[in-house]
Amino acid sequence: MSIQAITNYYSKLDQYKRFGGTRNESSIRRAFANLLEEYCLQKNLILVDELPVKTLHATSLRGAKRPDGTINNAMQIAYGHYESKDTKDEEMLKKLIQNY
Repeated sequence: MSIQAITNYYSKLDQYKRFGGTRNESSIRRAFANLLEEYCLQKNLILVDELPVKTLHATSLRGAKRPDGTINNAMQIAYGHYESKDTKDEEMLKKLIQNY
């Protein structure tokens, strides 16, 4: 990933704070997704928003929200998931406890 892409990410975060007055997760989510997409392009992967997480038995996790993004290859194999959180959010700990 390039230094320029990371610099652009921090610049966007500053713009969101300046123009929107907030850094909550829904406000900064797109900035990080754009940074992640830049990385994915280099690896022939794609970031797909809001895909349900499947278990080993091909069922979706019950009661869990979908991750904000999933990094997939062309065969729909997930390389990872991302969940946008701000510094005041405790939801991630709850999700980790549930093996989210």
